[in-house]
Amino acid sequence: MGFFNLLFSVHSGIKNGSKDLSPPDWKYKDLRTTPYLYGSDYLSELHDSAKEDWQRNDVYNHMVRYDVHDKYDEETGYYAGYEKVRRKHFRSKR
Repeated sequence: MGFFNLLFSVHSGIKNGSKDLSPPDWKYKDLRTTPYLYGSDYLSELHDSAKEDWQRNDVYNHMVRYDVHDKYDEETGYYAGYEKVRRKHFRSKR
């Protein structure tokens, strides 16, 4: 009987632990101070996974700080990602 209880506990832990797959807060806070620009896919993933306005703001501010809107044309992932983040950012400010 002990084996089945252990198996059930492991299964329950995995099931319950996988409910919230959002990135931890430190990943957003790291955007405030990092000395380099993160990749467009990573930023887009962070933005899409954000649960709070401050998290979306951190992604937006990181992109603005590195001028991705000025330096990259429509062919790059930064342009598309920035436009998506910018639209959502200003929509939430209204």
